[in-house]
Amino acid sequence: MIFKQCLIDIRARLAALFRRVEIYERADEELQFHIAMLEQRMIESGISPTDARVLAQRQLGNTTRIKEQTLESWRYAFVDTLIRDFRYAVRVLLQARGWTLVVLLSLALGIGANTALFSGVNGLFLRTVPVENPETLVRLRSAGPNEMRRNSSGYGFSGKNAAGQDLRETTSYPIYQALRSANETLTDIAASAPAGNLNVIVDGKAELAAGYLVSGNYFGLLRVSPEIGRALSPEDDMASSAHVAMISYGFWMKRFGGRPDVVGRTVTANNRPVTIIGVTPARFTSILNLTDAGPDMWFPLAFDPALAPNPASNIRLKDATYWWVQVVGRLKPGVTFEQVRANLDGPFQNAARDSWSSHLASIPAEERALSENQNRNAVPSLEVDSAAQG
Repeated sequence: MIFKQCLIDIRARLAALFRRVEIYERADEELQFHIAMLEQRMIESGISPTDARVLAQRQLGNTTRIKEQTLESWRYAFVDTLIRDFRYAVRVLLQARGWTLVVLLSLALGIGANTALFSGVNGLFLRTVPVENPETLVRLRSAGPNEMRRNSSGYGFSGKNAAGQDLRETTSYPIYQALRSANETLTDIAASAPAGNLNVIVDGKAELAAGYLVSGNYFGLLRVSPEIGRALSPEDDMASSAHVAMISYGFWMKRFGGRPDVVGRTVTANNRPVTIIGVTPARFTSILNLTDAGPDMWFPLAFDPALAPNPASNIRLKDATYWWVQVVGRLKPGVTFEQVRANLDGPFQNAARDSWSSHLASIPAEERALSENQNRNAVPSLEVDSAAQG
């Protein structure tokens, strides 16, 4: 109770500290009252009203200086009282150390929990992707049962739409290409996927770095300009292209000391030489998850097979039944989510069906005849919603 009373007293005094105008005006009112009283007495003694006013002002002195002195004396009294109250509060707390420790621990836990909660809410619901016009970004997902895939990577994302259908974050790379070909409502569509932790060697020193794969139009779609160097382009995202990568601002500072000559340097990623062509902006950490630090290195999707332990066995870029890339687009002016869905849902489902038909045609007849391969009919629909929060 004593501690609480001290806090209340301090809060009241802090509030009063900023009432300079009120104190100044009150002092002026009192001075004007004294001048009026002196003037009245002089008039009663036979002095003219004009002379009485002048003499009263002169007798009282410099009123502005008096008001300033009054304000200063109040301030000193406040500070002195505040210091004494603070010392008293400290003495009381030291006399009850156990109780003080409990209070401090409770405050620490409460502040920590609230900070963590706000950070999560801010990342998931409040903060938007640090790119130009994030409100125009949309993510393209699948909704409902899906028997058109054999393998998938969801990267931990799951949920349900308003109709209660299961949502999946990924699609296959060939289906992504089919969506781009059919697109009429988005300025463009880009694909991306986490590449996991990579073994990166810089100047002979090995370390783990978080990798991220993106289509060549990814940075152009998001309108993200590099800090230095250049961004990945569609020309980089080809099987015949030289192996290049961008690095994050944080990785640039941590591993290269922010040196501008990092552009053009060659490092090794999973035993593959890669040339650094640019650095992403400091605030940009991808659109995958706004609550983490983001990737360290960004590679074209075409580089995916080379990053695998056995490149010859990594054919997911061509496998339409392997759903692993996340797809994002940007709305054209005046276009709604429903218009995007009307444009792309049909091509999406047709591409999914075609992917399974192509897979059946590529396997032996006896395997094709198995019931688990023949009786696959469930095709998911396309879900279109905002990607402003990532």
